[in-house]
Amino acid sequence: YKRQGLLSGVKNDKNFLVSQPIFMHMKPGYSERMKFEESTSVLEAGLVIEEENPFLLINIAYNELKKENKSAALVIFKKIIQAFPESEFSVQSQKEIDIIAENS
Repeated sequence: YKRQGLLSGVKNDKNFLVSQPIFMHMKPGYSERMKFEESTSVLEAGLVIEEENPFLLINIAYNELKKENKSAALVIFKKIIQAFPESEFSVQSQKEIDIIAENS
């Protein structure tokens, strides 16, 4: 996956077309309104279509952090680092792992 930034959409057209409809159905502010379970369900539905999508994975990890489920978030962040070692998602995941370690 080539990305311009974490929120910039997947540049690979095939992946963008698969991923885009999933996000079109999400209401803005899901996480802000404490609807992490619903948001995670939508993101996980996307993983059924595209198992190794780093955008979906990192958002699920952030939802787990919001739900104070650090262990689940750590597993996902580590999966991102392993699957996408040269990506911005990997860099961001490592930052989050470091923050979790500092606060533990």
